[in-house]
Amino acid sequence: LTCMTHRGGIAADGKTGDGCGLLIQSPDAFLRKAAKAEFGKEPEELFAVGQVFLNPDENKAAAGRAAVEKRLAEQGLEIMGWRKVPTDDSCLGPMALDCLP
Repeated sequence: LTCMTHRGGIAADGKTGDGCGLLIQSPDAFLRKAAKAEFGKEPEELFAVGQVFLNPDENKAAAGRAAVEKRLAEQGLEIMGWRKVPTDDSCLGPMALDCLP
């Protein structure tokens, strides 16, 4: 993947993008293997993966996780687990660094 500056999704600092994502087919085998490694079991036949940006303050993050879990439980859904995704902010521009979640 590369930065697509031609679509105008980059800020004046030349380093901060608009966060535009990609739509790809879900890598089922990879996600099942990752779930087994992280949580000790594979997901059910039908499953979903979500990305949640939590507050860096652990108390606020715990409250955020609890709120998400409550809402999903109200819909009859179960959370298999939470995974902290490794990140590297060394490539980010100053504008992006100022507004990290």
